[in-house]
Amino acid sequence: MANRVLNILIADDNPDDRDAVERALRQGALACECREVGSIAGALRACEETAFDCVILDYSFPGEDGMAGLSSLRDRFPHMPIVMVTGYGDELLAVEAMNRGAADYIPKSRITGAALKRIIENAIEKASLRRKIAEQQEALANFNRVLAHDLKAPLSSISGFAALLRRGLSDDDGKGRATLCTRIESAARRMTLLIDTLQAYTRSEVNVAFEPVNMNQVLDDVRVNLDQTIRERRAQVTSRDLPIVVGSAPMLVNLLQNLIANSIKFCEAEIPTVSVAASSQEAQQWLFAVKDNGIGVPEAYYKPIFEPFTRLDRCGKYQGTGLGLATCKKIVERHHGKIWCDSVPGEGTTMLFTLPGATGSRE
Repeated sequence: MANRVLNILIADDNPDDRDAVERALRQGALACECREVGSIAGALRACEETAFDCVILDYSFPGEDGMAGLSSLRDRFPHMPIVMVTGYGDELLAVEAMNRGAADYIPKSRITGAALKRIIENAIEKASLRRKIAEQQEALANFNRVLAHDLKAPLSSISGFAALLRRGLSDDDGKGRATLCTRIESAARRMTLLIDTLQAYTRSEVNVAFEPVNMNQVLDDVRVNLDQTIRERRAQVTSRDLPIVVGSAPMLVNLLQNLIANSIKFCEAEIPTVSVAASSQEAQQWLFAVKDNGIGVPEAYYKPIFEPFTRLDRCGKYQGTGLGLATCKKIVERHHGKIWCDSVPGEGTTMLFTLPGATGSRE
């Protein structure tokens, strides 16, 4: 907050009071730009035009109800911090203001530079936390909705195949029963895979200790884990000398394993090729690139593919849960990095991500 200039809206019908608030902001050494309006309607219009970091709202307006104005602002801009001020020191007003969504309350007689600065900074911080909670709740709701759908599909298959098997018990068609059993086993494996992937996805949020990690060793571990897949597809996984980063080794193995497994799976070339490289960036960070010769990703899906349960394969040609890249995103973000992709459909994809470097860079 200290490194940026805040946008503050002062809504008060009295020009002298607006000036007093602005003077207090200057005295409090709060880096901000102020806009003044003299009515609730003016405040609503201003907020439609500009994303304010905080609104300082007077309680009393001629012919207007300040509390109703507070409710209107909160309804239209639910995450915008609002500080209510009044000429009265009534605690009942303060309680009502907070109940209607004000982040804080201060009587005009107590406005000082230090007090106003503290209240605004606290209000912005609380609003930021509320916004994050709301985003997490929305994400969780979407996650639960899609999860229920994806879990029901294999369960429905298992139930259907079991019913067919039960009806066919009196038949002598052993081959038919064997086929149904195979399908039941396949549906059960899909469910197990989904549950295992969900566990990995949720574990990416668990607090872990970070330490220097040699990414060459991480890649070696990934090659061992994917040995059967690599041999079956005759894939070529190559790398240049990789750096030492700061992070969680198990998480980073999971990260590279997901990316390399995807590169091999989503490849129709006779020999899948995957290369892993890293280059030094500013602020002691490393940029990693996992490049393949796979089917590629349309540009419209560059961002959606990192969301939970997003799958480009609508026909079911490639098996998966739609959580692999979402897990990668969580892991990279836990390491204070970013992940994105660059692709040419039909030619290949490069997955790019950043990780914090360790002193010494490379072994």
